[in-house]
Amino acid sequence: MTRRIGVFICECGTNISDKVDISKLIEAISSVEGVAVAERFRLLCSPDGRSYLEKRIVDEDLTHVVVAACSPREHQQTFMSVCDRSGLNPYVLALANIREQCAWITEDLGESTSKAIRMVKAVIGRVARQVPLEKKELAINPDVLVIGGGIAGLEASLALASPERTVYLVERTPDLGGRALHIQRTFPDMGSLAERVRKMVDGVLSNDHIRVMTSSELENLVGFFGNYEVLVREKGVDGDAVEVMVGAVILAIGADMFDCSSMEELGYGHLDKVITADELETMLNEDNLAMEGNLRSVAFVHCVGREQVGYCSGICCRYSLKLSKQLRELMPLIKVTHIFRDMCVPGKESEECYRDAIREGSEFVLGPLPQVKSKGDRLELILAQGEETASIEADMVVLSPAMVPAKGAEEVARMANVPVGPDGFFLERHQKLAPVMTVRDGICVVGCARGPASSKEAAVQARAGAGTILATLVPGRRIEPEVMTSHIADAFCQGCRSCIEVCSYGAISFDERRKIAVVNEVICRGCGNCVAVCPSGAASLKHSTFDQLYQEIMEAVR
Repeated sequence: MTRRIGVFICECGTNISDKVDISKLIEAISSVEGVAVAERFRLLCSPDGRSYLEKRIVDEDLTHVVVAACSPREHQQTFMSVCDRSGLNPYVLALANIREQCAWITEDLGESTSKAIRMVKAVIGRVARQVPLEKKELAINPDVLVIGGGIAGLEASLALASPERTVYLVERTPDLGGRALHIQRTFPDMGSLAERVRKMVDGVLSNDHIRVMTSSELENLVGFFGNYEVLVREKGVDGDAVEVMVGAVILAIGADMFDCSSMEELGYGHLDKVITADELETMLNEDNLAMEGNLRSVAFVHCVGREQVGYCSGICCRYSLKLSKQLRELMPLIKVTHIFRDMCVPGKESEECYRDAIREGSEFVLGPLPQVKSKGDRLELILAQGEETASIEADMVVLSPAMVPAKGAEEVARMANVPVGPDGFFLERHQKLAPVMTVRDGICVVGCARGPASSKEAAVQARAGAGTILATLVPGRRIEPEVMTSHIADAFCQGCRSCIEVCSYGAISFDERRKIAVVNEVICRGCGNCVAVCPSGAASLKHSTFDQLYQEIMEAVR
């Protein structure tokens, strides 16, 4: 096929035309082999400019198009749409960025023009080797898998369930509700969390569009957005395996608490009256008034395990303040002491509760983690800082531990092929722009699975994750996978598996029979990691092949 390349130069108002001699540019590129048309237009991205470009593509029967204008980040999609409307495959278009990379940074007209000529010739060399790429459409499965039956998993399941969509809710324990089911009151409003969670559990169990699988765990997860194949196995030696097909997955596996017994100096595990905040919560929930006559003072130790895990959980201080408030309501004369390193009470209401605790007589001691010893029928907390020591006596010590990733989180991350951060929690795609999405399309992470969170924060994240899925996983809609994917040439692949190790999306697998790597083009996002590490040159990226890049570079440095 004879190439007929059309080169269209945008003046971009005066942004380009004042800094580049466009007449010289047109003269220089008109003689390049394959160039059938070289023209200029005042503003190609305008409605008139788009109409002009579409007409010229049709009139000149062009096979390839080069637009010399601004950054591809700004208008690549604009001009691809023009090509599509004109009947030309949009992947035979290339942009030369002669605005940001030339006109805006090169003051001298002659130098700027010379540079623009080289840049446009480079893109012509590249586009001449670009081939049409065809988009594919795939049907999607609207059903959703939710892993974790805590408050985040319950919230997400209720938000997603509908007559058009079945939600599969998998929980590893025998009961739904998680830790939230045992927290009687929330902070700072002191509302009834357990009652709310029980209503949510009832709502889930009575919903015909939610299938609950308790005492079960994820065993395998393969596929891509819109079409995930999931294997769930019931716990036990003879546990049954259930295979389901879903279009999206929500990871809501929650978190665990730091093991306080690993710090012997705190006395947890061998001193009876040293308990955790969760254990005090249980005592309060059970209305254990037997302790009222003997309990005159309680010391809360904050930040247990913070140095070991390397981060502040952000909710432990608020939880301790809530428990101390419950204690004071139960026993108004009790003495409460908080030993802390940094008091973390974000939010206006939380700060006010902290100030209320001070006004009501709670004592706050800034200091290191204490050493806890038995002293008769009481406990002694020894605080040592440098050569100075101080001691506090209390009838009970309550440890407020850090929140850590849930047991089995790494295994779930491996099966879902999503990364975890240095702290072990699932990593979101972008902390600000996509806080509940993972790098894999259709897999969300919510609640404490992505980091320490309060019940309110977990619920908000769950609704955000559900909303993201509802907006994209629409029943009846078809999806278009990425077309600029990687390709591995069978004849050159040596089976070293380097590409598999660096693929962030789990798009490459190893064919044991042929001993070569194979790309699943539906999952591939075209990042190019595999191309960079392939020692044999078997891996290449469609639309950025070695030949295309070589020609572009050679023209640029000519």
